[in-house]
Amino acid sequence: MKMRYKISLVIVGMGILTCLFVAQSYALWVTNFQQTNQNQVTSGCISVGISDGNTSLNLTNTYPVNDTYAIQNQTPYTFTITNTCTAKVSYTVTLNSLTVANKLNDGFVKFAIQDVTAGNGVPSAGTNLDDFAKTTSNVNTNTTNLGLTNLYKSYIIAKGTLNGGQKQESNSVVTGGGTHNYKLYLWIDEKAGNTEMEKEFQASVKVESNAIQ
Repeated sequence: MKMRYKISLVIVGMGILTCLFVAQSYALWVTNFQQTNQNQVTSGCISVGISDGNTSLNLTNTYPVNDTYAIQNQTPYTFTITNTCTAKVSYTVTLNSLTVANKLNDGFVKFAIQDVTAGNGVPSAGTNLDDFAKTTSNVNTNTTNLGLTNLYKSYIIAKGTLNGGQKQESNSVVTGGGTHNYKLYLWIDEKAGNTEMEKEFQASVKVESNAIQ
């Protein structure tokens, strides 16, 4: 019994010595370092504005016409998208059909959009909104940020990117941001029948943007 007890003490003692040796070895090979300067992350700003050049979209007291007549004889809705901040952004332009009393069916409304900044010429034909919506990528399903309580359907009619401006540190003024100009044409399809008389189509244009690298 005494011999087994002495052996146990020897084994315990060897274990303690081994732990001390490992601890000392670790201390010799590991160096702790603490930086003297703080890490800094500074965010850029994201802000995109839209300005229109004429009155709101509103087809009232009009009548069905063909594409050529509509585009050549009406004044388009013009709007400019401007990046007023430092971050480069992607943007999506939506045409949002609104629910109104005695609403004109979207299937009888046509549109054409001209990208003026890209140098595109005046469109020669339009697209029926119902036909446009058959391609799911043309329909905006993320309508949470539109802020429209009377929204009927949201159509994605344009996409693009805008470069950010340069921030002047002295007065925090952003200059040189990208801009993009569009002209939007809307009219009643010539296929609309008498059942669509005295009805109304109202819509609004919205821009959603996200920062990109």
